[in-house]
Amino acid sequence: MRWLWRRRSERSEPAGGGGTEAFKFLQESAGTVITDFEWPLPSDGRPGAWVEAAGVEPCRSGIHATDADHLSYWLSDRLWVIELEAPVETARHKIVARRGRLLRPVPAWHERISEEFAADMAWRSRDRVLDALAGSPETSRSLADGLASARSLSDLAALDSVGGESEGEGHDLHTAALLVADCAADALEGSTASAGFEAACVAGHLAGPTREAKDAYEAA
Repeated sequence: MRWLWRRRSERSEPAGGGGTEAFKFLQESAGTVITDFEWPLPSDGRPGAWVEAAGVEPCRSGIHATDADHLSYWLSDRLWVIELEAPVETARHKIVARRGRLLRPVPAWHERISEEFAADMAWRSRDRVLDALAGSPETSRSLADGLASARSLSDLAALDSVGGESEGEGHDLHTAALLVADCAADALEGSTASAGFEAACVAGHLAGPTREAKDAYEAA
């Protein structure tokens, strides 16, 4: 997704009206990912109407948006540039203000790119699990063979019932392999956000046993 890196310079830049420009993912219906609130859209070259919240409290109240570094946490159908009125509060993966309005769509994010991104996550996750399996003789050989022989997303998705679970490190690798299968299944269904979550979980499991290395899991 090279376009993401080209657009990194857009984050948190002043908008024409003195506000802050950020990004906001919406569903095809212009509804938000979490609350399904339908945003007023720009028309005739003019921004959408202002939307105002009762207050600013991340995850509870306010107009929520994000920057280019955290787009992957909020994947949905359509990506918009939004103007946030000051003051603006930054909290982990989000930017929050009391008022905001949509300025313009980001045409580089569309259905084909979304599908390619989901497929890429599934294949990259598969390769990372294969690399980990190569250095772990405790795990099932059939698991590695199944992943290596997959030639399509359908092949990967069919591995959701693969056997060979073992204890210790092998258990985490087995779980990671099953998550690869889930990631591929969601990519086939066009569920890019779910595929992204599962790819992130694969990275976590490859970081080490989650019970013993929670911080490493979260970081990965």
